[in-house]
Amino acid sequence: MAGKAKTPSARREVIFQPGPGRPPPHLAGREDEQSMLATCLYEVQEGRPPPNFIVLYGPRGNGKTALLTWFRREISATAPGVETLWITPSETPTVAALFEALTPAEQWSELRRRLAGLKRNTSGIGAGVELATAAPRLLAEMLSARCGEAPLIVLLDEAHTLQPAVGHVLLNAMQKVYAEQPFLLVLAGTPGLPDLLSQINAAFWDRCYERGIGLLSPSATREALIKPLAEQGARISEAALERVEADVGGYPYFIQLWGEALWAQVWDTDRRLIDRDDAEAARSKARDAEDAYYLKRYKELVAPQAPPGALSVAAALTEALASKGGAPAAARLSNAEVNQAAQSALPPGGDLNEMLRFLSRCGYVWQLPVAGAPWAAGLPSLANYILREARAVQ
Repeated sequence: MAGKAKTPSARREVIFQPGPGRPPPHLAGREDEQSMLATCLYEVQEGRPPPNFIVLYGPRGNGKTALLTWFRREISATAPGVETLWITPSETPTVAALFEALTPAEQWSELRRRLAGLKRNTSGIGAGVELATAAPRLLAEMLSARCGEAPLIVLLDEAHTLQPAVGHVLLNAMQKVYAEQPFLLVLAGTPGLPDLLSQINAAFWDRCYERGIGLLSPSATREALIKPLAEQGARISEAALERVEADVGGYPYFIQLWGEALWAQVWDTDRRLIDRDDAEAARSKARDAEDAYYLKRYKELVAPQAPPGALSVAAALTEALASKGGAPAAARLSNAEVNQAAQSALPPGGDLNEMLRFLSRCGYVWQLPVAGAPWAAGLPSLANYILREARAVQ
C-alpha cells in the first residue's frame, strides 16, 4: 500500500489461491448451491433426513472442491454436533476400504468379523454374489448406528473416479439410510460423474439434487475480485475490471490467477487503485499460467490413451459453438447438433458415444443439467486454443 516501507525479507499476504482445490478468498456466484447445502444441513442438524442427496458436477477448475470446503467450514461453524467425513475414491479403492472409512473403529472390528464369516460360508461365484448382496445392507446398518449417535454428512470429492463396485455399495446403502436417519451424502466430480452413476445401477440418483458447477457470471466474476482486494484496502478501476473480465471469461481458476497477479502488482507498486496499466502489467503473469493450462488440456486430446481423432472432433465442436454467434460462454448446442458436428470429424470406425464421453470427462464440452440438456464449452477460451492448434497441424 502507499507509503509502506518494505524490507528485503518482506512477504505479501497470500489472498488468492489458484492451486488445485484451494478455496478462494470469497466464494462468489454459488448462492443457489450454498442455499441448497444449508437447507440440507439444517434438516440433518435437527435430526431429520434431508430432502435428498446432492450431486455437484462440472469441468475442472470451476470450484467444486472450493464449494465442498465452504460447506465443511459452515458445518463446523454452525452445526458442531454434526459429524463430517471427507473422503475420496483414492482413499476408498475397495469395498473394504469404504467400510473402514465410514464406520467407527469400534464397529469396524465387528464388521470385519461378519464379512469374514460370509467368506467362510460361501465359495467361488457364490461368495461374490453373497458379498455383493450383503455389503450394502451391512454398510446401511453401520451408518444407521453411527447416525444414531450423531448426524453424519459425507463429502465425496473426485467422485467421477469412484470404482463402480464401491459406488454401487455406497449408493445402495445410502438409499436405505436416507429413509430414516439424519445422513447426507454430497458427491462432487467432473462431467463424467453422471455416466458413472448410471453405470453402477444407482437408478435413483436421477432424483437427487443435481447442480452443474460452471462458469461464473460477469457480476460474480467482479465480486470474486473486488471483495478480497477491498479487504486489503485496494480498489480496481472499471477499465481494469473490463480487461480482466475479457480474459478470464468467468472461469474461477483464471480469476484466482488474475487476482494473485493483481495483488502482486498492488504490493509492488504501493498503489491503492488498480488501473488498466496495472492490469496490463499483471497480464503476463496470469497469461503464462493460462497458457500452461491450455497446453496440459491439449496434451490430453493427443495422448495415446485418447480416442483417435479427439483433437479433430474437439475442433469441430468448437466451430459448431462459434456458429451460434453471441458471447462464447452463452453458446449452446442440442444433442442433434453435437452429434452432427462430432460425426463430421470422427475417424472411420470411431465410436461417437465414447468420443463424446471422453470430451465430456475432460471438461472440453459438457451437457448442462437443465431442461433440454444442451451442450456447452467447458471453457470457451480453451476451446478456441484447441481450434487454433488443430488447424495448425492440419
